[in-house]
Amino acid sequence: MLRLIGAGLLALTLPAAALASAIVESLKGSAQVGGAPVRQGERIFTGASLATAPGAQARLRFDDGMEIVLGESSRLRLVDFRHTGGGPNDRVVLDLLAGSARVVTGGIARSNPTQFFLRTPQASFGVLGPTDFSVVVTEGSYVSVSRGTVIAANRAATVSLTPGPATAIASAGSTPEPRTLPPPVASSLTALGTVPVAPLDEIAPPAQAQARAETQAAPTSRPSDAPPPMTSAPRAPRLDRFVFAGASAGASNIDDAMTRGLITSGDVKSDSTGFKVFGGWQFHRYFGVEAAFVDLGEAKYYGTFNGTPITGGKLKVNGLNFSVVARLPLGERFALFAKGGAFVWEAEAKDTAAGVPFTPKTDGTGGSGGIGFSYEITRNIELRTEAEIFGIGDGDKAALFSLGFALMF
Repeated sequence: MLRLIGAGLLALTLPAAALASAIVESLKGSAQVGGAPVRQGERIFTGASLATAPGAQARLRFDDGMEIVLGESSRLRLVDFRHTGGGPNDRVVLDLLAGSARVVTGGIARSNPTQFFLRTPQASFGVLGPTDFSVVVTEGSYVSVSRGTVIAANRAATVSLTPGPATAIASAGSTPEPRTLPPPVASSLTALGTVPVAPLDEIAPPAQAQARAETQAAPTSRPSDAPPPMTSAPRAPRLDRFVFAGASAGASNIDDAMTRGLITSGDVKSDSTGFKVFGGWQFHRYFGVEAAFVDLGEAKYYGTFNGTPITGGKLKVNGLNFSVVARLPLGERFALFAKGGAFVWEAEAKDTAAGVPFTPKTDGTGGSGGIGFSYEITRNIELRTEAEIFGIGDGDKAALFSLGFALMF
């Protein structure tokens, strides 16, 4: 059984290897990811938010060749990015939460344009193919298209935008329309437009793009699984550094071999119910430490010990577990985590041998490991499900499969 558990845990880790990302190709000034300084050449993974300081500018290159130039005092969240080299599951979903950004699309927009989305609080922006456009988010959203065609959609309308005067979208319920640009917006668009970018190819001619827009930009033509436009203030980004505490409970299993010194023949019921109370510190956006009190329930046994009848046997196991935790965000709310450490355990048995009570105790230290998923209900509360294995005694093991919650501070 434990071998099957181990194989299952290994299988759960495989999807993480397929995650795509972006690299910070150049950086002027300072920028942060989750409160930690980011440097040129560093990778930014799905689920992260990049924030630039006043006067700063960051240039990102994604694995499909897409380039994004992020202006000063801006925040961009990588909600979803999947790149398999032109497959049908390729997708990019970005949230521009503040500031300005210039987007020069890459392979995903070329091969699978219906799965490109840049969202702001006022609208969701798609493309009809290779496109170069800029967006500024202040009191509303302002869009300027340099090359290609952008589709802007919100509750009020779905329209196509081609190279020409910038378009303003005042709110999620306002129709996009040309408008005189406030000086700060005009300055941001000008600054983004002067940044050298990679050339685009295969851009549809304006007439062809307009014809495609009329058929592809209608609200009913959007794929059923497309992300909706943001219609309210964007959700606060995931905490990357935090103190956490929580509890979980579920099914446990104690190795039958732990009863070998208690009965020499008989039956063992090793399945039980366990729980744990835990707390820790996520000191880096990918790494943390955790301490937990773990109660693995009890195994029940009966039989004989060298011919002496044994009845009412119960073997209880609990202890303190100390782990290093590796955490990897998967999109906006999910995260995969894995852990490894040490389990300081104590086992207590109670049974009756030929009418005489028998209560031996033993303790020791063994290794521990586990893997799990978490889902953020709110910015400070998450659900967790995980599978853990604990080393007990001379090669014996116990397992706990639990569901619980954690509070993040």
